[in-house]
Amino acid sequence: MMRPTLRAVLLFSAGIPLFLLVLAWNSLFWGLGTAYSLLALAAIGADALLLLPTRHLRVDVVAPAHMPVADPGEVKIAIETLPVRRAVRFDLLLEITGPAATPALVTTESTDGHLAATIELASNRCGRISILAAWLRWRGPL
Repeated sequence: MMRPTLRAVLLFSAGIPLFLLVLAWNSLFWGLGTAYSLLALAAIGADALLLLPTRHLRVDVVAPAHMPVADPGEVKIAIETLPVRRAVRFDLLLEITGPAATPALVTTESTDGHLAATIELASNRCGRISILAAWLRWRGPL
């Protein structure tokens, strides 16, 4: 689901008090409020259009088949953002079940449309660890 970021909401709402001050100073500038609102909405719309679409993502997750107790294992995540070749910053998080500590959030940036990251898993006791999902979050360029 796409929703406006805090930066977009602040950009839009920061102009309202400024517009009211200008309007109190001189009522001839009433058109400035409309122009600022349209400019802020255009910037938010441009950011949404330049955002990396999910259909351009290819995510591969490779996990070890077996892990000894108390021995850390690595989950390798490879992401391709082709045909978009600009740098995109990703936050990666694994959703797991089983006797393992929750892995930490990993923040990394793609270069030339490719990204390779590793997330460490360590089991606390014997049992089966399942990776339910690999969650990705990224922001638009603006």
